[in-house]
Amino acid sequence: MTAFAFEHDRKRCMEAGVDAYMTKPVDFTELVSLIGEVSRS
Repeated sequence: MTAFAFEHDRKRCMEAGVDAYMTKPVDFTELVSLIGEVSRS
């Protein structure tokens, strides 16, 4: 979870091997979905 919300920040994190990327403020529905996706990996 990060406060860095620019697309280039997301891309940099994903290229570094981050499993999921979420910006603040947190959307609870999105958080639950991402946790489900990551836990299936």
